[in-house]
Amino acid sequence: MDEKKMAFLPFGGEDENADPQTTVKVKNPELEAAIKVYAKERSVDNLNDLLRAMQRSRVLVPATFGKEARPIPIFLKDKNQESYLPVYTSIEQVPEKPVVPALLNMDYESVNKVGADEKVNIIGIALNPFTDNLIIKKELLKKIADHHENRKKMETETRTIKLTEVQYHQVSRKQFEFNNLPKRFYQEGQSFVDAISEEKETFLDEFYESCYQDQRMYPYLPEEFSVMPMGIEEDLMVVSVDFPARYENVPCCQRVYLTWNAKEQKGHYYTIEYTENKEVFNLGEITSEGKHIEHGVAPVEGAQLQAIIDLHKESFGGN
Repeated sequence: MDEKKMAFLPFGGEDENADPQTTVKVKNPELEAAIKVYAKERSVDNLNDLLRAMQRSRVLVPATFGKEARPIPIFLKDKNQESYLPVYTSIEQVPEKPVVPALLNMDYESVNKVGADEKVNIIGIALNPFTDNLIIKKELLKKIADHHENRKKMETETRTIKLTEVQYHQVSRKQFEFNNLPKRFYQEGQSFVDAISEEKETFLDEFYESCYQDQRMYPYLPEEFSVMPMGIEEDLMVVSVDFPARYENVPCCQRVYLTWNAKEQKGHYYTIEYTENKEVFNLGEITSEGKHIEHGVAPVEGAQLQAIIDLHKESFGGN
């Protein structure tokens, strides 16, 4: 490619020691390898490897110039006239024609933010659209953006308060049990219920670990969880989830119940929460909007399931 025909933004040195953030000569061998592996076998593990590689990468995005010479990403349209944001892993992946006015060197988090923005009318991003053409849809981009936002909140909380190791795990529990887990449950619905019912403790453990700000500090093992799916009625599935008996604190959960009405494709996330009195637990709920609702003192363990079923049915008019 004749680089003199293109105006690069930002543009740095041409030597090997050029700042990776200010050069078009980015290199992403790990990301390129992960793209090919995932394209060949679209498994959960391969997707996680791909996402991790993306989040560590800087990539190139073609752009034009708007008002006050501000760069604006250029989108591609497919045969159905649906728009995608093209993202290139290296200068070699950028087509020679048509020549674009500029190339933006961007960290992946910034690219993901553009792709996830509801105001940006695109279907998703296309990684190396003229070779690999791996499409990451907006729905997944939004989940990644949520993960980035949660991570930033955790980093802010960690910087604001000097946490001990125990406090760090307690904060992580609260974030996972009251935010990460219910948010994913409500976002994915039936597919989430199917996945956790099938893979049980392994699924929960892997998801929990992925939510840790520093995954090297993740303290739990799959056998410390207990996941029990129960088909109560034709249109009612309940999944009980018991959390590890380590780093429990107030507020966090001893157990949660996920209820799911397959006919209505709706469900609820109920919590059995620790209190200062170790003999007493509170019954709560996290709504699809992330609001916490209190339902009073939780019944004893043997009566919890029926109380959860009753609450669930009341929300559907007693059915």
